[in-house]
Amino acid sequence: MAGDDVLHLDAGFLLTDVRIGDKITYDGGVVYATRYSNHTEKKVSITPAPASAPASAVFKLERMSRNIQFDNCEIVGGRYGLDISGSEGVQIHGGMIRDCGQYGALVHTGAIVDIDGTTFSNSGVMRVKLSPSAATRDVVVGAQGTLRADKLIFKDGQRVNYNLLVDVDAIGGYLRDSIFVPLDPDSIGKPLTAHASISSDTFQFSGNRDAKGRSVLQSGTWVPDLRIGGVGTGITYGARLGTYMVWEDSVSIDWDITLTSKGSNTGPVSVAGLPFDQDEDTANTVGMTVLSATSGLTGTPLCRVANTVIEYDQSSATGAVSLTNAALTNTTRFRGSAVYRREP
Repeated sequence: MAGDDVLHLDAGFLLTDVRIGDKITYDGGVVYATRYSNHTEKKVSITPAPASAPASAVFKLERMSRNIQFDNCEIVGGRYGLDISGSEGVQIHGGMIRDCGQYGALVHTGAIVDIDGTTFSNSGVMRVKLSPSAATRDVVVGAQGTLRADKLIFKDGQRVNYNLLVDVDAIGGYLRDSIFVPLDPDSIGKPLTAHASISSDTFQFSGNRDAKGRSVLQSGTWVPDLRIGGVGTGITYGARLGTYMVWEDSVSIDWDITLTSKGSNTGPVSVAGLPFDQDEDTANTVGMTVLSATSGLTGTPLCRVANTVIEYDQSSATGAVSLTNAALTNTTRFRGSAVYRREP
């Protein structure tokens, strides 16, 4: 056992619960099981040797499945075709996942999954058999999940709400060079407003196409948050709506805000809540905006995307100055649009 250290286990511990490569954590870090013995006593060899671990240290077996591989498998039925949680190194190559009850594949709670060349088809059966309003998806990347996917095919999705749904608390990943086959031929080439919902700004969606080879775009909504002097407290709204569309690393945004109270804050006006931060290596991006129900506005209103917010200015005789609370009323309406490069 040279080069390893050893954990001595209680007599009642089942060594069948340990797999070679399992992660074992303790206060001083992480080690991995390299082999186990049941000859004269139950013990597990681990590597690397713990840097510092007193006799009272508690070691926790993660019981993760590592380096599991599915090659050209056909997975049919079940509520979830694959429910992958806490598993690192799962690889799915080719094959098909079809006719599942609710989800084709659920990736969550520490799972890291690579999928390439797999077809997802005809899932969401429970909408027909159990509940017409059931939330059904081909692929879900849940909280703390990571998905790295290339060259997938999504088809026959008449019973799924979304082909792909990524939770806001997902670790991230990407979907690249995949094909979405729409049910309605008239929808070919249009944005995936109903087929993909991506709430995590660390998940990349690029190079995806429809059945005719046209680009498929990621789109969604965001909530514009007006700030005065960098503060949003005291501001109330009659309406606020934001939409976005992503093409590779470019983000197109629109916003529409109507106030019912501007509050009592003072200072420059900005809008927070962007769906993606701007790439900090690019210059501020000028947008277009229209303001109505203003007071004391002395120049043309201007806007620009500046990293995490939209900053408002107004033109002046010498260039531009910040738009401040003094130009707003309790019913001011902001409308605007901009295109910027997102943070990679």
